[in-house]
Amino acid sequence: SYEPVEIKTTATDRETGTKEAAADSSVTIIDRVEYKNLTPGKEYTVKGILMDKATEEPLKADGENITAEKTFIPEKENGHIDMEFAFDGR
Repeated sequence: SYEPVEIKTTATDRETGTKEAAADSSVTIIDRVEYKNLTPGKEYTVKGILMDKATEEPLKADGENITAEKTFIPEKENGHIDMEFAFDGR
């Protein structure tokens, strides 16, 4: 039987390991993307836009959306990958 793909993300600051980031010139947010029911050996591409949870709007740096993209081939149907969003947080 077919099981739908499930995706869950959790974003944290690389420096603090928490959901809070300092307004520094170099900020990296790690977004852990957990997945279920992927096909092992098949190529997938995950694309993300960093969002401001309070406003539900895309977070911007220099007027541009902060994005990340990662292509991967899972070895198992359930697992996770980490995406990095790096930007000037001033």
